[in-house]
Amino acid sequence: MKTKLLFCLFLSLCRYTASAVSVAPDDSLLLYEGRVLVNADSVSFCYPGTSVRVAFQGTGISVELKNNAGYYWVEIDSMKPFKISTHNNQVVGKRSVYSLATGLAPGFHNLQLTLVNEGLFSRPQIYRFVLPDSAQLCQVRRKKHRIEFIGNSMTCGYGVEAPSKYDGFADSTENFALAYAGIVSRHFDAEPMVVARSGIGIYRNYAGPRHGSFNPLPSFYDRAFIFGSPKWNFSRFSPEVVCICLGTNDLSSGRYSMRLFHSAYYDFVGHVREIYPHARIVLISGSMLTGRRLHDQRRLLDGVYQRLKQNGADNIYRFDFSPLDPGLGYGADWHPSIPQQRVMADELTRFIEKILGW
Repeated sequence: MKTKLLFCLFLSLCRYTASAVSVAPDDSLLLYEGRVLVNADSVSFCYPGTSVRVAFQGTGISVELKNNAGYYWVEIDSMKPFKISTHNNQVVGKRSVYSLATGLAPGFHNLQLTLVNEGLFSRPQIYRFVLPDSAQLCQVRRKKHRIEFIGNSMTCGYGVEAPSKYDGFADSTENFALAYAGIVSRHFDAEPMVVARSGIGIYRNYAGPRHGSFNPLPSFYDRAFIFGSPKWNFSRFSPEVVCICLGTNDLSSGRYSMRLFHSAYYDFVGHVREIYPHARIVLISGSMLTGRRLHDQRRLLDGVYQRLKQNGADNIYRFDFSPLDPGLGYGADWHPSIPQQRVMADELTRFIEKILGW
């Protein structure tokens, strides 16, 4: 009797399809994580770590994606994840259908499809999912926690798959799923909200003028995407913790102003606190700076932290990643390697466990 009841409950959460059908991108049973704009014919996004989750009963699933617009991490049940590319010079047309799984055992399956590179210029889109005959689209389980990551190339997973530190940037070697933010999200069963771009700063982007860049991260944080887009509706996501890892690009090249950095960082954290009054906010120094610049970064973040605490902020925390370990190798352009990103993830995981008791 109990088995029959559970089976009936399962069917009540599923939508039966009598033949192979297209699932529209705005279907209510699809669950998106990250900043997305959903329309009846497409879903648009740009940040790495943005994903869609699908629960279905069937033996396979495909997706129609914009061509030449990014790389995706595919997770199906407990099988080994794999990466697919939408880049193919031989492809004709704007979009193609990509097979994600065939020949699955009959029964219930979970899919998560995640953009793992920055989509600023390629502007990726999802057009539909395709299910085989007699498939059932089902309700997706919500994850246990919610974390927002605001950051730069380290958060994006810049060059993490590159074989050499002398390699330059390439979408093909960037992988958010192998970076600390992706690893931490999976560890805590958390929905990630990612606002990150390589080279971005809090007041001055990489190699920008001392007086500041015209488009640092705070300039587009309130929008859905980096490029021209509507304002983001912050009520759609309420994080329990916000991890801000900015400052490396502000201080990494050329001359910088510590006064302007402090002012911009303090104002931005104040803005984030207004948006998420109940979230814990962690001010993080990255792992890539050395010497005086690392000293200045940590001193500046300590100063912002102390000023916020003095002004009554009781939800602010400070955390430092360990500097890069040469023994763990490097990704492209001296960025963290896969082993280094794992170390970073372990360090941040322990810190979040400490402050939130997860």
